[in-house]
Amino acid sequence: MISRNTANAMPSPSIALDMSMTQDNWNKQAANHLKAELARLGIGYETLIEKLNAIGVHETYKSVSAKINRGTFSFVFFMQCMKALKQKTVRLEE
Repeated sequence: MISRNTANAMPSPSIALDMSMTQDNWNKQAANHLKAELARLGIGYETLIEKLNAIGVHETYKSVSAKINRGTFSFVFFMQCMKALKQKTVRLEE
């Protein structure tokens, strides 16, 4: 729930700078974020696919590889990956 005080707050400077990023930059950032999470957990695409299958999301190696390498996956796919990896939080910035 957003309080009234924070609902009208100005975005932080780092977020304001990100608004000028191109679509390609956003795609790369999304792909890098998911790749970093997989690397941190020591998980490759094959294992990710197994974990996705376990939660009822059926993807092929080719489709997962293409989505992640292009960075053009949906937020739903990202959430499915985080659920399959049992990640409850996502940090967008350090």
